[in-house]
Amino acid sequence: MPVVLVVSKNEFDFPDKEDATRRVTGANAYIIDGNESDSEGRSGCEPAKIKVLPRAAKSLATVPGFYDIGYDVKPGAGGKVTVAIASAKLLEAFDLTAQFDRLAA
Repeated sequence: MPVVLVVSKNEFDFPDKEDATRRVTGANAYIIDGNESDSEGRSGCEPAKIKVLPRAAKSLATVPGFYDIGYDVKPGAGGKVTVAIASAKLLEAFDLTAQFDRLAA
């Protein structure tokens, strides 16, 4: 499984717009896979937003952190591929705040 840096996770839970008796729940994450962009006009490692399946959301308890990630790939609307994090194993926590504090000192 690939190693990624999960820089943020956003869990959500809100009423469905069309049926207020139902809830819309889930999670998204922003990840960096360590591959630098080679596209013209872009540089560095660009974060990607990805859906997190409910069974994997609790595994992303330490953010930011380096994770060994498993993906779920399925056909979506219009036959387009949808990709989601299906499993996650923490490899190492990454204290981003400490890095900023260290450099600002």
